[in-house]
Amino acid sequence: MRQRYIDDLRLRNSSPGTIKVYVHAVERFTRFLGRSPVDATGEDLRRYLVAEIDRGMSRSYCVIQRNALRHLFDQTLGRPEEIEAVPRPKRERRLPVVLSREEIRRLFAVVKNLKHKALFMVAYDAGLRLSEIRNLQLDDIDSQRMVIRVRQGKGKKDRYARLSTGLLQLLRDYWKACRPEALLFPGACKHKPYDLATPGHLLKKLCRKARITKRVSMHTLRSACA
Repeated sequence: MRQRYIDDLRLRNSSPGTIKVYVHAVERFTRFLGRSPVDATGEDLRRYLVAEIDRGMSRSYCVIQRNALRHLFDQTLGRPEEIEAVPRPKRERRLPVVLSREEIRRLFAVVKNLKHKALFMVAYDAGLRLSEIRNLQLDDIDSQRMVIRVRQGKGKKDRYARLSTGLLQLLRDYWKACRPEALLFPGACKHKPYDLATPGHLLKKLCRKARITKRVSMHTLRSACA
């Protein structure tokens, strides 16, 4: 059943990250039941979500859990009626952490590595997600139309992001210095994407150096762009 569940998600064109999160959610539900969820009911799901809330889990987390189990009941088990009566938790709405212009200036003032500066500037100036930046290729930078092509971003959708003249010049300086071949920001191996965790770790170190006390992540740069 586990493999069938994974195959059902793959047939829906879910991303590997979504599949991993959803499979983990079903594993937690299975441990809660103490048995296979093949004959689980909507009441079992209700008890599970209430128990998760009682444990202090956020509403957003419970929404993800319910979505994962909705796919289980609806697609894999073929019993969508079991989940119909289970209320959907409302998502929590929180304002994002945003850096001021002065904090942005201080941050980029301490970035000495040209590759890191270019990567962070793509997130800040063009508003790209880290997953999108890692997959950028050289021919995605369209200097004639002044846009950046984003391949298969969130929701498996292509889109275009703006390319400012300042960012274009920075990317040209970076290319002249580092000469990437295909991927714009390759990892240690030139043909593989940059490590997923490294940019966030680097950004936190640079924020401490720039005396920025806010809790900053790569997505913070995207929020600052907005």
